[in-house]
Amino acid sequence: MWNEGVIPGKFTFSCAIKACLDALEIKKIHGLLFKFGLELDKFGLMEHAQVAFEDLPIRDVVLWNATVNGYADWSCIEDALEIFEMMRGKDIFSWNSVVYVHEECGDHDGTLRLLDRMLGVGIQPDLVTVTTALPLALI
Repeated sequence: MWNEGVIPGKFTFSCAIKACLDALEIKKIHGLLFKFGLELDKFGLMEHAQVAFEDLPIRDVVLWNATVNGYADWSCIEDALEIFEMMRGKDIFSWNSVVYVHEECGDHDGTLRLLDRMLGVGIQPDLVTVTTALPLALI
């Protein structure tokens, strides 16, 4: 498709991800999503993205983070936290995503609890973490 000069659209990637069984191919598609600025959740397709995600035989931390970010974009605190809690191998991006959704939705206590948990498991804050948490200092 791309080799023929056809630019992928918003539905192309959801179909491609569902069709993939190879983890390397899934990572390539994930990278292309961001390259073309076509995150599924931006088109109001979180339910379709969730179904596709659940059907994937291999879910790496990048896909988990994308799902948390999708719920974060829609300010769905409970859903984002539920996905976050199911994750294995949480990285700084995982923590930043879930901390951000709590702070963005005004759940300052939840934000502080997550920051405490993050530090407790040995994840050091980065610039994104500090920027997200900075408004807490003004409260």
